Amino acid sequence: MVIEKLKQHFINQNLRINQPTTLLEIIKFEQKYEVKLPQIFKEYFIQWYR
Repeated sequence: MVIEKLKQHFINQNLRINQPTTLLEIIKFEQKYEVKLPQIFKEYFIQWYR
């Protein structure tokens, strides 16, 4: 819900919306940089642009 509100805010500001990422890309990023992203970040990057 927070993600959709943020997305709508940016759309209302006429900002460009990019393509979403995949879960696989997120996993590769986490492995490469040895980090673990919070779930809300993962949802943001995956669902943001749908």
